[in-house]
Amino acid sequence: MQRGLIKAIGDIPLSLIQQLELKNMNLEVVNAHGAWVTPGIVDLHSHIGIGSAPELDGASNTNSFKAPILPWLCSIDGLNTHDASYELAMAGGVTTAQILPGSTNNIGIHNEIRPTAECSPSLMLLEPPYTFNGSHFVHSLTPHWHACGENPSSVYGITHLDSRWNFCAAYNSAQKIRDAQDSFCAKAESNHWDDLAGKTFPEDLQWESLVNVLCGCVKLAVHCYKAVDLNGIVRLTNEFEFPVASFHHAGETYLVPELLKKTWGGTPAIALFASNFRKKRESDHPVVNSRYLLHEAAQAHYYGLDPALALLSVTYTPATAMGMGHGMLKQVCIGQCSDFANGDVDIVDLEGSTITPGLTSFGAPLGLVEIRLEPSTNNGAVHNPLDGDLPAILGGKAVRAQDRLMFGGQNLLLAYHGGITTAITAPSGTFLQGISTAFLPGAAHARVENASVVDEVTLHVAVSMYSRVGVSMQVGALRNMLFGEGGDHVLRSVRKGKSTLVVNIENADIMVTLLRLKDEYEGHSGRVLCLTFARATEAHILAHEIVKAGVSVIVTQTMLALKAGVNVAIGVVDEYNVCNTRFKVGWFLLTSNGVINRTMALALATTNLATMGAMGGRGGGQRRASGLDFKFHLQ
Repeated sequence: MQRGLIKAIGDIPLSLIQQLELKNMNLEVVNAHGAWVTPGIVDLHSHIGIGSAPELDGASNTNSFKAPILPWLCSIDGLNTHDASYELAMAGGVTTAQILPGSTNNIGIHNEIRPTAECSPSLMLLEPPYTFNGSHFVHSLTPHWHACGENPSSVYGITHLDSRWNFCAAYNSAQKIRDAQDSFCAKAESNHWDDLAGKTFPEDLQWESLVNVLCGCVKLAVHCYKAVDLNGIVRLTNEFEFPVASFHHAGETYLVPELLKKTWGGTPAIALFASNFRKKRESDHPVVNSRYLLHEAAQAHYYGLDPALALLSVTYTPATAMGMGHGMLKQVCIGQCSDFANGDVDIVDLEGSTITPGLTSFGAPLGLVEIRLEPSTNNGAVHNPLDGDLPAILGGKAVRAQDRLMFGGQNLLLAYHGGITTAITAPSGTFLQGISTAFLPGAAHARVENASVVDEVTLHVAVSMYSRVGVSMQVGALRNMLFGEGGDHVLRSVRKGKSTLVVNIENADIMVTLLRLKDEYEGHSGRVLCLTFARATEAHILAHEIVKAGVSVIVTQTMLALKAGVNVAIGVVDEYNVCNTRFKVGWFLLTSNGVINRTMALALATTNLATMGAMGGRGGGQRRASGLDFKFHLQ
């Protein structure tokens, strides 16, 4: 490697080494201990710096809500170069990111950036326009972004028909300016100066960026999921004769490959998630952490993509799609069963596969949510008693997830095929969520034998700073529930220390408050309060205090609490991503820096959930394994 570029792969020619030595290059030999050296990861679809991390309402510059057609707005003007997301992205090997505005606007502008010593937007631009530095790279003009579909429709109350007209009207305006410019230049080049007397070069700052699209000077990226929208953009490109560099999200591109080949100027690249989909009729993008971009490539490889192509998908291919492929490397080179022969057994050739205990999902509303943003396919949210009295007809009983389970959905079946043999699901709500249930995701319906593992698992509540009422009111309500009498029988079981109370919580300060509440209750009642923190993003900050209090933790992101001996399990929040739980287990293992081994990693999604009471009761044991409790996993 020289100056960040891979110069050669494999056996390095002696002549190359000698050339570098003659140039007084300081050669350093590094033992990579079996690691891979690759080009820097390129994130073709990112919102870092304009969508803040942590997410704050006062620091969001992802979308403008003024109008659907805003080709004069540029993401660099809202780029916070000191955002925490940059370090996360670079920790995952990302060296270049294409920063896109959101998809609320049909038309906007984006930029490509890279890390620099001085964190200013202008200096972080990757080969910025010639007006910044005096160079004249035509391909370096500010790239452009279009968006089709549900986001413009939901914000502006328009349909796909309206979006199509918006695009046509905008390009018609830009085409008139482009044609006038071409006519002006033609007359100047043919020395017809009399025809230009008293005239100025025709331009309009408002439409300049779309004129550049028509001239082929910029790379155009388009947020487009459905075949109908893909068809609309392809028609638009042929009507106004401009190329598209990449379609993003693009969930239905597999349905219309021949259509994509008809795009004017050539077939675009396709920017897809490996697994983030199925939450509505058009998948959207709750931003996937750029740190895990290489994991997306790993999942794509697992499901059949050639390893070299998988690596190219996060390096050279996205770099080329954003017009920066010239700066990168363009090619990648890269038991026996005799003891049981007389027994009544089935001998199976695993062909390199593994057998593991069936995995358990926790945290996702499997069975209650099919297409998240299509209300007719969901259970809906539980009424928050802090917003008003519960309907009297409920009689003070907590809502039960078991009453609305939907079997046979795509999320459930994919989760089952992905190794999930038990799904623990709780109703969704902002405070008193209700009582979870544990069931077999592969069952055809609730009356099938073994469909229900545990009818009523435990009580779930949520304490959050995002609630409509204050945290102190939420904690006060929880205190009253614990110290009160009567109520649901599962709540009474929690008071007696026979069932676990699961609290969805992110913030360390609120966790401290709940630890104090646990001490207060146990001192008052003389009973143990079995408490589990779910999600628990900041639990690692209080790892020692959590261990001392005997509280368990179900995390979705961090493994730091393990180092202090906290009883930890992992959960997956999104129902469409549960099928990839085994990948999450693998990532936790690989990123633990030796804190856990393979057996401990599997326990995070199996036995640990049972021992902390997430399978009902106080925990301390695993239910008896049945024939459905083990899964084959192909390598």
